This record gives sequence, C-alpha cells and structure tokens, in this order.
Amino acid sequence: MTDGRDPELEARVRALYRTLDPGPAGAGFEHRVAQAVDRRARSRERRRWAVSSAAASIVVALAVLGGLRLAAQVATPASPSASAPAPSPVPSAPTKPAAIASATPTSPAATAPSTSPTTGTALDRVGWFPGGLWAVRGPSLLVSTDDGATWRIGTMPGSATSPEQDPWLPVVAMADASHAVVLTAAPGAVLTGSGSASDVLHLIASRSSDGGRTWTSSAIPGNWPGTIVSLAFPDAQHGFVQVMPDRMYAGVVEGAVIATTDGGRTWSIVSRQATWAQRPLNPWLGSEFAASDATTLWAGANAEAGPVAHPVLAVSRDAGRTWQGVTLPGLAEAVGGTVYGGTQVWLAGPPTFTSATDGWLAAAGSETKNANQLTLVFRTTDGGRRWSLVSQPLGQPSGGVAVLDAAHWLVPVDNLPGSGILQTDDGGGAWSPLPGAGAATTPWLVWIHALDATHVAAATPVANSYPDRVTLLLSSDAGRSWTPAILPSP
Repeated sequence: MTDGRDPELEARVRALYRTLDPGPAGAGFEHRVAQAVDRRARSRERRRWAVSSAAASIVVALAVLGGLRLAAQVATPASPSASAPAPSPVPSAPTKPAAIASATPTSPAATAPSTSPTTGTALDRVGWFPGGLWAVRGPSLLVSTDDGATWRIGTMPGSATSPEQDPWLPVVAMADASHAVVLTAAPGAVLTGSGSASDVLHLIASRSSDGGRTWTSSAIPGNWPGTIVSLAFPDAQHGFVQVMPDRMYAGVVEGAVIATTDGGRTWSIVSRQATWAQRPLNPWLGSEFAASDATTLWAGANAEAGPVAHPVLAVSRDAGRTWQGVTLPGLAEAVGGTVYGGTQVWLAGPPTFTSATDGWLAAAGSETKNANQLTLVFRTTDGGRRWSLVSQPLGQPSGGVAVLDAAHWLVPVDNLPGSGILQTDDGGGAWSPLPGAGAATTPWLVWIHALDATHVAAATPVANSYPDRVTLLLSSDAGRSWTPAILPSP
C-alpha cells in the first residue's frame, strides 16, 4: 500500500484498517480503489504499454482524505466464491458487436518531423519495436527509427476510446516501423465498474501497414468487460490479444487468448479458461504478456489488489492453445499477484528476449510479509525452457531488465530509498546504483528498454494525470544521463 517506500507507515495503515468497521460504500467504490492499485502492474508493460501510476500512493491518499472506512472493504478481502456466480463455458448473452466499417482511411501523415519540436511532451502511450520507438499523443502516432532523434508523424485510428468507456484503452503494438495494430472499444460500450453481467465491451482491431498513414479495422470476437487487455505482435502477420478479467469481473467473463495469422484482418479465440469461481483464488494467467516468436507466448503475474493468485509465469508453445506453468528457481511454491499481505511476488514486466535463446526476467519478491523487497533477476539461454536465478539485489523493480549486452544490464527500482537504476557489468554477479541516475535525476520509471549498447529509452508517469500519461526519456550513455525526448509539435 505504500509501495515499499515506508514499511512502518504501511504497517500502521494496515493495523488501522483492521480496527475499522468497513461501513457502506458508494456504488463501484471498491472497484475504483482496486483499479487504482492495479494500475501499477498495468503500467509495466506491458505490458501493452497500457497503464499506470503509483497505485499504493493513491490508496493512501484516499485514506487521508476521509476514505479509510470505505477503503477497509478492500483491505479485508471477501471470499471470492461469494463475489460472483460461477461462469458458464461461454460468456452469457453476448451482445452483438456494432457494425464496423471494413476500411477507415485517414489523411496521409507527414513524412518528416515538425520544424517546431517540443521537449518533455506528455504522451498517452510509449513502446518499442525491433529497431525503433513509438509514441501516442492524442490523435497522432509517432515513430522513430534513429533512437528518438527524429520522429515520423502518423495518425491514430478514428475510433477513439473515451475514459468513460475504458481508461486503459487504446492498446498499441508495432511489429516494425510500418506495421501497427491498435485496440479500441467498439461503440456502445457499457462499463459500470461493478462486475455486472450486463456490461459490454467489444474490441476493434485497427491495423496499418504504412506506419499510421491509413488504417483498416476489424472486430475482435467476444464480449470482454472488466478485463486487462494485452497485445503482442512478434512479427507483421502473427498477433495475440490476451484478455484477463480483473477480480471484480471474475465469474462474469472468462480469460481468453485471441489470435491472428494475417496481420489483424481476422481474429479467432484459440483458448478460454475460467477464473476464480471455478478454481478459487487461482486465476488463469497474469497480464504481463509477451510473444517471443509466432508460437511462444508468456504470461506473468501482474500486481493487483488482493486476493489474487496468478501463476508467477506461464508459457504456451502452441500459439496460446495450451499453457504450462514455469518453475522459477526459489519460487517453486509461490503464487503471484496480490499486494495485500502475505508473500508478495509479481513480475516487473514480461520476459525480455534478445534472441531466440537468450532471455531475462525481473520479479519483485519477498520471503515474508512486509519484508524488504528484492529484485529477483532470472536468465535463460535455451528459449525459456530452463531459467536460472542469477542475482537478488535489494530494491523493488518498477520495470523489466534492459539488456545493453550479455554482461551489462539495467533494472529500474523505486525503493532504494527513492527511485534509481541498478546496473551490473558482470552478468549479474554484482549490482550498484548507476552513477548520476539516482532519485534526484531519475524519477520513477515504469518502462525501460535498451535500443543498443549505449542508447536506452525509459518512461516516467506525468503527475496527476488520469489515465496515466508518461514522459519519454532518452539516454545515449547507457543510462548515466537522461533527457526528455524532443518530439514534433502537433
């Protein structure tokens, strides 16, 4: 709840929660607080870079402003079996998606950056693809293939999603500088935020093969209200959508993996799995989602308001049809996800692969309740069939591993105390705070990626924005110094 920054304060607040009568709450309040906590996990992506900001700080702020009696409902988890009816094999009474135009061309995008760039621009989404970076700012999709030095301006699909429909949409993925897919909500979305079986969220997949100059749209099958939506495109033709219900919608909608093999023209549900109501406290998959190739998918535990118990890491090697749990050294008996009490384990991001065989993974873990958080760094050299625990530096990771080369890695952390970046130059044998990248110069990073051995990109949330917006930071000296990206003006 305090994000690991002040264990004593966290203990005091938890103790106070236990002494309070929860009392009545306004409609949807518990869901809104839970979503605030869940925003932390969603910001790591996936993510997707779908979401987020310091969720625990939000919960504490709500308490200070007089919400302690209400927040106690969240701090005292209810039995999951009593919160929702058992799901049917197929979501009940799905609403037919609204008709979608087969093609929605937009005006041609500019081919060169504007002559009046802006520095430190607030962005809606940021992410990377092999060889470049992308960013979303309002109606514009910006793409860079030279480490953020210059940007090409494209457009976003015309079907914008309002925060009232789902603040975590749109979700964006790019396979390369030309091929982009964007998920938005179809018209007619109904989201009460209370886990109602009558809620509606149909998804539209818009695809571009010219870097965002023109877009064509198609429907994603199914009705997915109250889900964390993730998107991965390992190449221009193969793509995967993962929808995972949050805890308020468990038993109302199932989790699923939806796939395309034609660049997003057509989509099909390749697997479904029920969640809590059929398997108490054992949701199907976490939403730290990635695809390392056209058939290998990864789903790791995201941090959520409890009670949840995701598999810490699961893998599919048949394009999402079947899944197996991955045993990580030291975490054989662990389950992941919850941030309320007990042993806490979740992933700071999905696995990062630099080749078909070499991958890295960072998890947040502690051996006992309220213990100091550790960054558990794992490594694989055989495509993820076996993982080794290479080190356990102190600090709670706020993003995945940025791999500069085989021996030099970076991990952002946010409780050293303060924000910072840990570095190793001997393959994880020893770690130290990166000089010049401490709390005074490096804010909390929710995403980090090494473009090459010296160029690194990262994102930090913009204060007081909802849904969370970010600033893109760039480094040309392996993370020692950072400058806000210079982006074209609108």
